[in-house]
Amino acid sequence: MSEEFSPDAVAAVVVTYGNRFDYLHKVVAGILENGIGRTLIVDNASPVENRQRIDALCAAHADRVSCLRLPENSGSAGGFGAGMAAAAAMPGVEFVWLFDDDNRPLPDAFAKLCLAYRYLGSDAHVALVSLRPSRRAYAFAALNGTRLCIRLGTFMDFSFSEWIKRKIKRAVRRLTPFGRLLPHEMAKNFRAPLLRIELAPYGGLLFHTRWLSEIGLPDKKLYLYNDDHDFALRLQSAGVRIYLCAESKLEELEPSWPGPPSRIPLLMRPQTDEMKIYCLIRNRAYIEARLPQPQWRYGFNRVSFFLVNIALALCFGAKWKTVVRRWHLMSAAVRAARLGRFDSDSSGRPIFPVEGNGKRRT
Repeated sequence: MSEEFSPDAVAAVVVTYGNRFDYLHKVVAGILENGIGRTLIVDNASPVENRQRIDALCAAHADRVSCLRLPENSGSAGGFGAGMAAAAAMPGVEFVWLFDDDNRPLPDAFAKLCLAYRYLGSDAHVALVSLRPSRRAYAFAALNGTRLCIRLGTFMDFSFSEWIKRKIKRAVRRLTPFGRLLPHEMAKNFRAPLLRIELAPYGGLLFHTRWLSEIGLPDKKLYLYNDDHDFALRLQSAGVRIYLCAESKLEELEPSWPGPPSRIPLLMRPQTDEMKIYCLIRNRAYIEARLPQPQWRYGFNRVSFFLVNIALALCFGAKWKTVVRRWHLMSAAVRAARLGRFDSDSSGRPIFPVEGNGKRRT
């Protein structure tokens, strides 16, 4: 095993779906600009027009870009899993660098990861994550040096007592110039440019391929959302140390949850995709259920999470029908997690209850 990694020993894996070529080609251009030797596009059953544009891109860079086409959209878990397996099988590839199709690496992103890897001893037990400054949890962690982990007793990282404290602190911070910093401004003030973390996204994650034979691929039954956190936790259970490298940056080309600005909580907005809500809560609750939770505190924060979301939604104008529907949906997600149920159709796409009529939606 080599002690250093070079661009030729790294394969970039980009998962795409739908008609998203306008984002994808910018991401691939950023990867090529970083000098990465091979880029694998995983086409998660995109439409014909998008496939044709991907084929043209691969033909234009035939020596460095290839495509793996999946017959069905298998979600992020299936897409990244297939990409990881294919990249690891490429001759000479020792490391995989993962990307969503809207995470463009800045020109020096890979060089910064190389510096961090050498600083940490050029050890295959080290995995690195490039920073997306628009992801506030990661930007704040790098800014303050705080831990990114699943905190026991919290539900969806929500603690009622800490929520009250944050509201008070936020009101105070807004009175100061420092408290009004935006994520891209925070990037100039990092206290922890290299921070060990426990929860990592796929986008920006770089790790040695040897670990795939030890922990396996992402869990397909999770399909979408928090499957990346589950994979990161499994990496750590095998002895891998994951570090957030704040100097290696990715530009987010599209918000993860697009939509007009609103004070209504994200999970209660009518335009928020219900499958995403269901998978987000079910998968996180499933991961949390495997940990030694203090049950009374965990249960209290779970109930508080629901009540706070409902109260804020109604306070800021959400329709009662939408709030009730989302309450039933989120409750069903928690029940599915507790029972370990991951119902899906023949393609692996999750199916879940629709409130009020007992039918199931795909």
